[in-house]
Amino acid sequence: PLVRLMGDWVAPVPAVPTPAATITSPAKRTVARKKLKRFSGTAGPAGSVAKVEIALRKVDKRALKRKRCRWLKNSRSQFKTTRSRGKKCTPPRFLKASGKDSWKYRLKRSLAKGSYELYVRVTLADGTRHTTFTAAQGNFKKFRAT
Repeated sequence: PLVRLMGDWVAPVPAVPTPAATITSPAKRTVARKKLKRFSGTAGPAGSVAKVEIALRKVDKRALKRKRCRWLKNSRSQFKTTRSRGKKCTPPRFLKASGKDSWKYRLKRSLAKGSYELYVRVTLADGTRHTTFTAAQGNFKKFRAT
């Protein structure tokens, strides 16, 4: 005999929107520091973005050997030095960008020459936010200011 066991019907769980960010500026890997006055991009899903934040790290191998990292502190291109854990700079120091679906962060002063890493974090209205940063996801970019 064939027996079929059936449980209670469970409604499908609605898909939770995933925060997404794309960095559009700087567009190139090498940028003239005098022309670099803002970071910008898009975030989604459209209409559900609560805030966008950026973190900019100045890549400094000598400081990292001394277990120090340098994160952008404000729009005047000042950096705050924090402790690192081995060869990892954690945690990023995030600053609020203006806008939601289309965001930007303006610099009042030019950055110093050097290599940088830009991280973008999106927080949705329900509190969901990015936890990983990769170039493939569009929320991480390396560039050099010359």
